[in-house]
Amino acid sequence: VTEYTDFTSKYGLAYRLSNGQIGVHFNDSTKMVYTPETGEMWYVTRNKMGAMQGMEQMTRYILGQHPEELNKKATLVKYFASYIQKMKGKKPKVGHAEVVTCSKAPVVQSTEADVVYVRKWLHTGDATIFRLSNKKVQVCFSDSTEILLTSEAKFVTYTDKDGKRATFSLSSIAKQQSDISSRLKYTRDIIGKLINVNK
Repeated sequence: VTEYTDFTSKYGLAYRLSNGQIGVHFNDSTKMVYTPETGEMWYVTRNKMGAMQGMEQMTRYILGQHPEELNKKATLVKYFASYIQKMKGKKPKVGHAEVVTCSKAPVVQSTEADVVYVRKWLHTGDATIFRLSNKKVQVCFSDSTEILLTSEAKFVTYTDKDGKRATFSLSSIAKQQSDISSRLKYTRDIIGKLINVNK
């Protein structure tokens, strides 16, 4: 996640990924990912019955060729794509949502082959935490620092306030008393909350 904006009072959390795709985690826990260049969109729901109950199901559509019941969400994801582009780095008008940039690090184009989306998220006073569908956990701190944990949780990528990014093994950080170490402890404490959040 490179930028995000909170429209949860009405619709959900909108975000841009490092590959340029726009995603929305709607308040009803459905998700949508949209590629503006191609018009492709993926809609993610949870199966409600049968052997696959609780499992997420992803369906691909082309914008304009989607089911009628997705018209509102398709319109919203297009609006959020425009809003994030227009408002990035600008102070919002009163009553409008801020577009938050996760860190000052240069955006590196994602090489992820699969469609990635925010599976769960949680906002605290100090950070916004994203649990991604590729099993990574991203923590965007309010001071523009960032932590990215891999699914194996053996490595952590840390971005400092100046946008400098470095990757460390967890074992090497555990032995340090540093800013990274204290942020990892905070991250560990709130991951339990994130797992239990039904957003």
